[in-house]
Amino acid sequence: MRILLLAALMLTAFAPGASAQVAKLYPIDEAVQDSSLMLFRLRLIEALVERDTAFVYAHLAPEVKISFGDADGLDSFKMIWQPDAPDSKFWITMAGIIGAGGIYDASPDYGDAEATFIAPYYFAAFPDEYDGFEYAVVVGERVRVRSAPNTDSEILAALSYDIVPLISPSSDGWVQIELADGKEGFMASRYIKSPIGYRAGFEKVNGRWRIFFFLAGD
Repeated sequence: MRILLLAALMLTAFAPGASAQVAKLYPIDEAVQDSSLMLFRLRLIEALVERDTAFVYAHLAPEVKISFGDADGLDSFKMIWQPDAPDSKFWITMAGIIGAGGIYDASPDYGDAEATFIAPYYFAAFPDEYDGFEYAVVVGERVRVRSAPNTDSEILAALSYDIVPLISPSSDGWVQIELADGKEGFMASRYIKSPIGYRAGFEKVNGRWRIFFFLAGD
């Protein structure tokens, strides 16, 4: 499934009129294929709005992975994210992830899970041939690229769902990128997402969905 999806995305990227900077990566959400996942996701969204820690804790896998080190499991999750704290970033971070679609992953690496779903889509479907540290994804239609990091500067281009080379990371709400013609420009950081940012994996075990990883990096 994932290989076919990536092939279709890359064919679209080089189709006439695609105007891709490097390639296109359009939003996709396969969650609708399983009504139980749709229901779980709706309940998780409600829990995020209500900051319902009991629901979140009950739907974390016992060995939930939250780093590339040894800090895994519920206790580590509580220590790192401190979801009970008023300024905890967990709620808004997870909301952004599950609100951005995703794809099912049939990888055998996930043990006995009946199904696995990976979000957001710009991580799950990001083409392997592009380095996630050097490229990012435009998540919007006709997003303006400007000559300087302010809204008064010249508009150089308008991009829609493009994969673009990064020049510098986010600073003061702007990200510097390179266009197909070699020009350098700036885009508002809320419209560009890194494939190595926070993402989550959801697995269905014995008919019940739970979170089995929630991390960032590579």
